Parts: sequence; structure tokens; C-alpha cells
Amino acid sequence: MVGIDHGFSFPLRYFDAYYLEPEWPSFLDDFQEHWLTDAEHTYVDFVRDGSRGNGEARSGSTRW
Repeated sequence: MVGIDHGFSFPLRYFDAYYLEPEWPSFLDDFQEHWLTDAEHTYVDFVRDGSRGNGEARSGSTRW
């Protein structure tokens, strides 16, 4: 399960920065490729610190 809390929409700059089509299926495919949190005993912190997946490649920017 993924929870994203954005008041209006997911930042379009994210799609531009990572050359993704601005559509939900493209985003989800890309997210699952980098944020491998569905594996057993895997936590978001593991992905953030680089011990699992490649979340750093899709961290985005707080300015978006």
C-alpha cells in the first residue's frame, strides 16, 4: 500500500525530472522498480538509506 498526501496532485516536476509519462500507471511502475518495500522484512528506511532498492534515485525535491 502506498500513501501519498498531496493537496492538489503529485508534482508534475517529478514526472519531468525522471522522464515519466504523467499518468498513474507509469508512476506506479517506476515507483515499484525503485522502492522495493513489498519484500518481506523491508522497511522504507532500508530503501532510504540504500540498503535495499534504489529509492535515492527517486527521492524528488522538497521544492517541488
